[in-house]
Amino acid sequence: MKTNRYRTSLVKRTYIEKPGGGQRPLGIPTVKDKTIQIATKKILEAIYEPEFIESSMGYRKNRGQNRQ
Repeated sequence: MKTNRYRTSLVKRTYIEKPGGGQRPLGIPTVKDKTIQIATKKILEAIYEPEFIESSMGYRKNRGQNRQ
């Protein structure tokens, strides 16, 4: 990642049946790509979480409109 040599793998594309008919595409990333996504998320959360204001809720850990 630091040397900019990492390239993502192609996502496995499969289709699942929809209840009303038709199909919905579903992309399945490789284990390597998913691991890198999770590591990147943790790093970015550690950097930016302190910057958010307290009332900001969207997609934040332990936050949301339904939390007590």
